Amino acid sequence: MKKILLALFLILTYCTIQSSAQYNGVGIWNFKRNIEVGELQYSRSSEKAAPKIVLPNLFYDNKGFQQSTFNNQTKVLTLIAQKFYNEGSVIYSIDTLGWKVIASANYTNEYEFGGLESDQTSGNGVFGVYNDNSGSDLIHTMKINFGNNKAISIGSFKGSYRGSVFLPSTQEYYMAFVNNTGLFVKVFDNNFIEIQEKKSYFVDNDFPVNDTPLNLIYDPQNDQIIATVSMQYSSTDVTYGLAYFDFNTFGFDVTNMYGYSGDYFLATVALKGSNYVYTFASNIGGDLYMYEWNFLTGRFLSLTQYYTEILAAF
Repeated sequence: MKKILLALFLILTYCTIQSSAQYNGVGIWNFKRNIEVGELQYSRSSEKAAPKIVLPNLFYDNKGFQQSTFNNQTKVLTLIAQKFYNEGSVIYSIDTLGWKVIASANYTNEYEFGGLESDQTSGNGVFGVYNDNSGSDLIHTMKINFGNNKAISIGSFKGSYRGSVFLPSTQEYYMAFVNNTGLFVKVFDNNFIEIQEKKSYFVDNDFPVNDTPLNLIYDPQNDQIIATVSMQYSSTDVTYGLAYFDFNTFGFDVTNMYGYSGDYFLATVALKGSNYVYTFASNIGGDLYMYEWNFLTGRFLSLTQYYTEILAAF
């Protein structure tokens, strides 16, 4: 009997630890005229982020061009900081273990950088894209050299960027884009050589999908790609949902994980070692929230108020 009670106690203790586990992460947000980078805790009791680094007189632009990436192996965050008055940008590398800037490079407003994705290696390589602001319809591919943060141009193709993500399991960079014939996804190897391209589409969406950035992220627990999809709920209201990428058909399968109508999804993060996924959101009234989802069951779990406007999360 004692052994049975001890076993039950251990099981209950384990379940309690699992259900109350807090996963530390990294977030980016704007505060006044500065960018703040700091620590996040992914738990229902968490209410705000803890700033660790301030980048003064700069702002972070989260309008769907994916201007940051995080290396889970080295804990190096790479982000693009915008200067005010359209005076250019700065590419930063930040060590989030020691919370210090380890590299930076200034760029003029001739270039708009984005699509950042870490190669998840000890070399801290970063894939990306840029526009040259010349009015052309070209997406330029690039890599960022770690150490001096120099952007090295690789190639270009016609289209308008919608999202990108790197799969460590296959060492491939996926990029979604649109042209005058529809939505497509290209796949590149880790040398940025194109492997394949297929037309893409959406399935199981309850409402018409808007042509907006997909903000692709990698789900390390399930080796999956997740997209954020904007849908027209009514003539005046938009709702957001999360979608899986189908590696066979190249379609985006919209799940039942929908936000409330009027909530704008700012950033979504999937955690290694957990089927929980978190989305930071804001509503038209300026209120901030954190959604919690279970991606194993495809279920909404909770919505809690948050007091930091998280624009990127890792």
